[in-house]
Amino acid sequence: MIRVLTSSLTKYAEKDAERYRQEMSNDDTLNAALSVIDAKGLENRYMEAVSSTGASINHYFSLEPGMFMHVEIAGKRTVIAVISLRECLNIPGIQDGSLFRRNVRQSLGDRVKVNKEIALSLKKHPREFFFLYNGITATCSSLKLDGNNLHVENLSVVNGCQSLTTIFGNSETVKKSGEGYILFRFYEIDNGGETDTISLSTNSQNTVKARDLRSNDKKVLELKKAYEHCYPDGQFITKRGEKPGLSKNKAHIIELSVLGKMLITWHVQRPTETHVETKIFSDYFNMLFQREYSPEDVQALK
Repeated sequence: MIRVLTSSLTKYAEKDAERYRQEMSNDDTLNAALSVIDAKGLENRYMEAVSSTGASINHYFSLEPGMFMHVEIAGKRTVIAVISLRECLNIPGIQDGSLFRRNVRQSLGDRVKVNKEIALSLKKHPREFFFLYNGITATCSSLKLDGNNLHVENLSVVNGCQSLTTIFGNSETVKKSGEGYILFRFYEIDNGGETDTISLSTNSQNTVKARDLRSNDKKVLELKKAYEHCYPDGQFITKRGEKPGLSKNKAHIIELSVLGKMLITWHVQRPTETHVETKIFSDYFNMLFQREYSPEDVQALK
């Protein structure tokens, strides 16, 4: 359920919205969520819509004095900053996932354990939030520091998707407390290959499945591009947490892990191993996905 406003909520309305949101989140039998979009939210949604068309995400961060440092490491300009949770709410591309386009996975939702714990920390321990989580790793093609203002171009978060989406999903809690910080690492990198390497490395340090690490593989992305070009009303889902578009034809939606199970059944003749995704995306990955598959063959297999 989405409530759209052209102004902002009153103090009492914010309390009611937060109470309903918490009740929905705590009820495992209820498949619903409440989002309130005010004037600032509309502006953010507009920026996200622009970003989703393929345009790069450019953003100004307002940094606090004494809470950041600017260094050069291995020839790359780097800004390490402690940023308030409230400032995170202004970053475009969180809601539609475009900010995480180079990440190995999208948001896993507010029902998974890690995101429930993040939400609980936002509510009960906002002042200690900085110490409880690893922070955000982001790359950009250009960063410019002018006093306390940091301008980044072609921004992409490669590690920290769950934290940012949960912070955004609990925006009223964040606004209400007005406290809490999170660590950001900005790297100025104009090489997509280096960005992917950073994404794989930083995410492999956490609980990431083998299929997550293959979501940005060259062969997988080529297959995705070819399939969605052949079936414009379809979608090739490569990342856990990625949702199919509402306007997409269900008959033309294929998911990477499902395709892997089809391929190991059909080409390797091992249907008994379809439940072991690790084998599909590690032991058998090159055998399965290094072959040339036409979009028509993928659809026929589906």
